[in-house]
Amino acid sequence: MNIKKEPFIMYIDCNEKKPWAFRKSNVVKEIKTKRLKHGDYTIAGLDGNSLEDEFLMIERKASIDELSGNLGKAASKKRLRNHFIESKAKYKFLIVEDSLSHIMKGSRYSHLPKKFVPGWLISLMMKENVHVIFANDRAHAQQYARHIMKKAWEYYLKDQKDKGLIE
Repeated sequence: MNIKKEPFIMYIDCNEKKPWAFRKSNVVKEIKTKRLKHGDYTIAGLDGNSLEDEFLMIERKASIDELSGNLGKAASKKRLRNHFIESKAKYKFLIVEDSLSHIMKGSRYSHLPKKFVPGWLISLMMKENVHVIFANDRAHAQQYARHIMKKAWEYYLKDQKDKGLIE
């Protein structure tokens, strides 16, 4: 059996308002919903437990308006940043279903200065080692997330093999 070819279990946070519509496939064995401590999406380890706190966390934002809304309120901004700071995940992603050009223009509904959100994102990338992806739209964001989870699963299995936990 080639463990690298084994499909993985995906977890979606139960608080996710509009989750991406993933389907079972030869890559995704099962899709489960539960409350995740950090992020909106992750994969399960070999024991079936979610890995958002140790290996992979993906946070989804639908638009510049949602992101600006989160950053415009002190409590929401702190909660969002803390998701990334408190997670000890090796791989952390923020996927925005919007374009970089929209991010640079700012939200028409926000009181934040135009430069605030890009500056905050750059800080998040540099200080917390978060990979920020501007996916342009929902469909591309979902594709990115699926590819990220697939690659994370391969890296997780390699780590387990290197530690002598699997053959």
